[in-house]
Amino acid sequence: MGLIVQKFGGSSVRDRERLLRAMRIVRRTWEQGDDVVVVLSAQGDTTDALLARARELTEEPPPRELDALLATGIFGSRLASTQVA
Repeated sequence: MGLIVQKFGGSSVRDRERLLRAMRIVRRTWEQGDDVVVVLSAQGDTTDALLARARELTEEPPPRELDALLATGIFGSRLASTQVA
């Protein structure tokens, strides 16, 4: 069949129930014979919380450091979500 890209993030993966729902959607697509690429972005309000923390330290965080904070912070959020399954 085809190659399908599915992206989940925010409220669609904010808790165990929603993450499992996203997993069922991916499985259903795969079972229909498509190849699936899954993109998983930040859970819930992760990005907003990280930005708020950075702005507690300085009004305008340096772009390089802010990028590193968001990348590693969101990655940490992904590691926590792997404990769901």
